[in-house]
Amino acid sequence: MVGRNGRQMALLTLLLISGMGLLSSCHSFQPLQFRRIQNLKVSKWDFSHPVVTADVVYYNPNSFGFEFKGANVDLHLDSLWLGHTDLDTTIRVNPHSEFTVPLPIQLDLQRLLKNGLQTYLNRQVDVKVDGTVKGSKAGIPRKFPIHYEGMQQLNLNLF
Repeated sequence: MVGRNGRQMALLTLLLISGMGLLSSCHSFQPLQFRRIQNLKVSKWDFSHPVVTADVVYYNPNSFGFEFKGANVDLHLDSLWLGHTDLDTTIRVNPHSEFTVPLPIQLDLQRLLKNGLQTYLNRQVDVKVDGTVKGSKAGIPRKFPIHYEGMQQLNLNLF
């Protein structure tokens, strides 16, 4: 018969081993892979700060799923800073699968007009996204850096 101290020691050992396993699985996390931007549209028209929404598609290359808990990102088009967004949404992400994040971005229309809004619309532009993604696995929260830079076709109809 095992005494109370023996049970506590066994439970503590089990928790320690489980915690080490979780930490080692988090350590081998592969970064999310940006795939594409789609469904770009103006969701709120305002003459100073319109809101554009886009679906940003990522791929989870990991052999485990997790919960996407939000993101903080800056968006640049052809090196022009367009805006920042703080996304607070939860999305279940499966292993080895694509997932879509709806991303609202409040734009600085004066900056866009000064640099020629039409030069960014309906053509290939260099898109740069930098920030962090918040996620959790088994209730353990983590932040992961995210970076993408590449050419994207932007098809946006204003009217």
